[in-house]
Amino acid sequence: MNTLRVTADYYQQFDVDFDRDVSAEGYGGWNRCAEFIPRADEICRTVLPPLRAAVRKAGLTLIHVVSSKSYCQHYPGYQRAVALAGPEPVPPEPIPSDPIVDSLWKF
Repeated sequence: MNTLRVTADYYQQFDVDFDRDVSAEGYGGWNRCAEFIPRADEICRTVLPPLRAAVRKAGLTLIHVVSSKSYCQHYPGYQRAVALAGPEPVPPEPIPSDPIVDSLWKF
């Protein structure tokens, strides 16, 4: 008999909870979670512009955090933000595993 071994991960699904003020607070997973798009659009239209204006009026530095430096590393603003941030932090020492975690990873 031939055996086929398939690596898999577990995923637990939770739908949005429409009884909450913010329905996404019911999530425990990622499927069917696109309800945040209308909220994000509303925040971009109504919250961010006055917030940005207030920050600039106060003379504070406003930094847009990017997820990848591949497209922006040559921009002066990115270079200023990197200089303000300072050196990369040293990663913490990993937490040693234990038999229970090891068995869960094997499972």
